Amino acid sequence: MNNPEESKRIGETILSIRKEKNLTQAELAKKAGVYRTHILRIEKGMYDVRLSVLCAIAKALGYRIELKKKR
Repeated sequence: MNNPEESKRIGETILSIRKEKNLTQAELAKKAGVYRTHILRIEKGMYDVRLSVLCAIAKALGYRIELKKKR
């Protein structure tokens, strides 16, 4: 579970990349397979985003998420 600061940072990052790619929330939502309101809430840092949804959003934005093992 993310803390509120992490949720806000994730949301701000998604918002920034979405705007950089000139996508609307609706366009990103369609590409990621989620509702537009879900994108809105994530961008505002209103709640924790599941890893599966985060991966779908990243893919829709042309990124991928790599997980690293802790040592």
